[in-house]
Amino acid sequence: MTGRRSESPPAVRDRRGPTVALVDTNVLLLVSRRRFPLAELAESGRYGRLELRIPEGVLRELAALVRRGTPGARTAQLLAQRWPIVRHDGTGDDAIVAVAQHHRCAVVTNDRALAARLRHLGVDTLVPRGRTGLLWRFGERPPTTPRPPRARATVKNQPLVDSSEERR
Repeated sequence: MTGRRSESPPAVRDRRGPTVALVDTNVLLLVSRRRFPLAELAESGRYGRLELRIPEGVLRELAALVRRGTPGARTAQLLAQRWPIVRHDGTGDDAIVAVAQHHRCAVVTNDRALAARLRHLGVDTLVPRGRTGLLWRFGERPPTTPRPPRARATVKNQPLVDSSEERR
């Protein structure tokens, strides 16, 4: 037994249940290098019932960083075993985006570009702020109903501008 639980797919967030949050590589490195209290924040209840998950691509990325000798990567790799693993295809940010959208999960990341991309796609992000906090940023929500097309102004059922006539 490896001590890791595997789960695929993660639980979908509902109003009564916990919020599932995927953890990006850079946050695990932040925890190992600067002792950022991610686990304590998730368990504190300050952000609701927050359940952390590690995407499989993050484990592959950490393994590559360990092979390259990146400081803190080995500790981050051991720390990642603390939470359930989400199995998926793909690597890098694209895989995190796909998993987060498909399962409607939040994402904990310190990558500004990834956070902006996720929020634009309607995915909530949690961004480390200071030494002991997370900033919850909600994803942009599309309007629930599309706007009707704008009506053209008419006088006696005739358009004000006849687009079929060529200007002379």
